[in-house]
Amino acid sequence: MNFCPECGSKLESRWIGSDARLRRVCTGCGKTCYENPRILVANMVAFGHKLLLCRRAEPPSQGRWTPPSGFVEIGETLEQAAARETYEEAGVLVMSDELDLYAVTSLPTFGEVYVCFRSSVESDVCRPGTESLEVRFFCKEEIPWNNLAFAEIAGFLQLYFREHSEKAFGIHLSRVDANGRYRNEYRIAYKTRWGVDRER
Repeated sequence: MNFCPECGSKLESRWIGSDARLRRVCTGCGKTCYENPRILVANMVAFGHKLLLCRRAEPPSQGRWTPPSGFVEIGETLEQAAARETYEEAGVLVMSDELDLYAVTSLPTFGEVYVCFRSSVESDVCRPGTESLEVRFFCKEEIPWNNLAFAEIAGFLQLYFREHSEKAFGIHLSRVDANGRYRNEYRIAYKTRWGVDRER
């Protein structure tokens, strides 16, 4: 961010004592402009023992494979965003309230947080959207391991297929930063869905 969204004046870095860190401050109106991480979602969609992947039509990593994923839009829940991206990129309809949390990964160097869900479908019918060159369901042996969109995806897919074969999924909290990679795993015995009663 180089210019103020309020008045258009140039921003400069200033030390903000109350925050104990540098912030971008407008040289015109004095507004402090906060830069927060971007939230992205992904969805691991299973059809039996196969997993849905999309071959990206746009940079970065154009022509390479990844699970359906993208940015959360204003007004969406995390689950709604994951369901929307799955339909937009692969033509696969999943219900947002049937998604299971699978992983949360922080990438502070890039200012991004990824929230990944799991879901399953009863049909392998899919079609590429405008952001995908090709989409299909792969069993583990068919995965294009040498043509994945990002380096971290390979290990993540290996983990997914291992847990899928064991029929025992965890919830994974991980980060990739200047100190390397870290992952912690949580297991839950059961899941409860709460309904919301609205006044009429």
